[in-house]
Amino acid sequence: MSRSSLWDQILNNNYMPALKANVDVVSDNKKYTITLEAAGREQKDSSIKLKDQILTINGNKQQEQEERDKPYYRIERCYDTSERNLAVPNDVDII
Repeated sequence: MSRSSLWDQILNNNYMPALKANVDVVSDNKKYTITLEAAGREQKDSSIKLKDQILTINGNKQQEQEERDKPYYRIERCYDTSERNLAVPNDVDII
């Protein structure tokens, strides 16, 4: 896969799922740098795996808000999971 093909995958809105983590990929002649926007998530809530030239980035977010001081009891829970799969170009040396 060429560098331009990798960029096409990342930038093509038809390729990206509706729930996605925003990813920036920058490359030069020596390396690729991938930056993931994971608002509200901690590093421990994310995983990165590489298998068969596919880089998979997963993230989970769990939030809970509770109110007990009022004449009522309210609790809200929010769960969010996102995943990005990026094809790693053939010119990348995987160590």
